Amino acid sequence: GSASCLAARRPWRAPGCATSWAGATWSWTRPSRQRTTASGRWRRHQQAKDYGERSLAAAEEAGEDRWQLHALVLISQAEVKAGRLSSSLTTFERAFELSMLLKDTEAQAAINRAIDDVNEKIVMREREGGDDSEDTAQSTDRTSQQ
Repeated sequence: GSASCLAARRPWRAPGCATSWAGATWSWTRPSRQRTTASGRWRRHQQAKDYGERSLAAAEEAGEDRWQLHALVLISQAEVKAGRLSSSLTTFERAFELSMLLKDTEAQAAINRAIDDVNEKIVMREREGGDDSEDTAQSTDRTSQQ
């Protein structure tokens, strides 16, 4: 329930219980960032994306645009690491739009660089004859969950 501590249900420990939007957002952002920066299997990237989505939901519920921006970037990074380039591009574009609303020029520049990197990876994948099979699998997973 809402009175329980989110950190108590996770193997990692967030600082204190998530009794506010900031606590809830932090408790999902921190492990997402850890999972995104750790190299490893697809499962870690999926966990990072899941934590990022939980962080985004908490930030949206609280109406906190800055935390929404952080969560969108984390989700995008997890998607890139999992090879879901089309999905990451879409999420980075959402983050860029939000950074424009926030008038955060540093975030805009960083997100633009990330978008350029993803576009380069997409071009390289197409040149190598690859496809977005992981993006297709993700779409299928979302469809089956609905």
